[in-house]
Amino acid sequence: MRIWGRVAFVGEGNLTTVNPSPQMLHKQLTVAGSWVFGLWQLKELVDFLAWHNLHPDAMVTHRFPWSISRKRWLSLTRAGRAK
Repeated sequence: MRIWGRVAFVGEGNLTTVNPSPQMLHKQLTVAGSWVFGLWQLKELVDFLAWHNLHPDAMVTHRFPWSISRKRWLSLTRAGRAK
C-alpha cells in the first residue's frame, strides 16, 4: 500500500499476519474490515470511485489463473511483498 492509502479486508479467510508498525502505522493507512459489505456501502464505494475517476482495474498489478493462485500468493508473502 502507498502512504496514506486505504485497505479493506472483506470476508473471511485464513490467518493473516500483520506487523502494524511498518505495514500500517508508518504508512498512515486507513483500514476497514467487514465480514460483508451492505448494499449502501457498495453504492458508496461506486460513487467514490466515480467521483475521483478511479478505475479498480488499474489497481491490479498481477493476474494469475485460479489453478496457481495459492502458489503465487505464497511466493509473494514469503518475499515480503504481499499487499
